Amino acid sequence: MDLQIIKETDMPLLSRKVVEIEAGFAESKTPSNSQLKEAVAKLLKADPKMVVIRHIQQRFGTASAKVFAYVYTDESAMKSLEKALERIRKKKLSSI
Repeated sequence: MDLQIIKETDMPLLSRKVVEIEAGFAESKTPSNSQLKEAVAKLLKADPKMVVIRHIQQRFGTASAKVFAYVYTDESAMKSLEKALERIRKKKLSSI
């Protein structure tokens, strides 16, 4: 799997970086979240526990995808922010 950083934004108040990555996977299917998590952590020299994959945008007909990930520097910030996002998502789904 070939990874290339497109954009990296630091968010010190949220204790995280937002990373946009172009992932190429020539002879295989789209990688899973766990595979991407390990690859992004290795690329950014971060702990895999502190990486959260937000979106994988597959391009139809190509062997590439755009990956959006959060890389946290503080575990407590990660837990509180990710729980809040999960609650918001559940609330939106229940209102449909």
